[in-house]
Amino acid sequence: LSAVDWDIAIRAAATMLGGARVVALVSPMLSNESLFLASRVIARTGGKGVFRVTTGPEAPLPGVPDLSLRAERAANVRGAELLGFTKSASPLDELRSGDVLLVIGESLSAADAAAISRASQVIVVAPAIPAEARSAVRSAYRVAWRIAASSARIPAATALAKRL
Repeated sequence: LSAVDWDIAIRAAATMLGGARVVALVSPMLSNESLFLASRVIARTGGKGVFRVTTGPEAPLPGVPDLSLRAERAANVRGAELLGFTKSASPLDELRSGDVLLVIGESLSAADAAAISRASQVIVVAPAIPAEARSAVRSAYRVAWRIAASSARIPAATALAKRL
């Protein structure tokens, strides 16, 4: 696991995809532009786009009439749904043996390890990978990692989408 330049990461990702079906686990906090580019990758591979959302009780915001904290604790659930992504409590259930798992802006945990092991490859697009996500992948013995550590996500995603 190492940080690499975006150009290297994009070339590696395009090579890794090589015609495989992609299951993209995305964050519902991503912008519509990022979600759109991820949806293009999914469409090119006949894959599936999924996301999970933390929820909590709705609560009125004091001093702000007609506004309340939503039950879904994510900024762009509606945008993800409009772009074809499916909300799921168990999003990695969509992953079949041999699929490529593309994780964009989302965290993996040790609880994901069994599902991750079905993937032929795992590509993580994130500025950093938390220790618990590394543990999840290490537990999934057939997984290869590539990471691009940068804050310039949209140009890299555009270049990847154009290569597919």
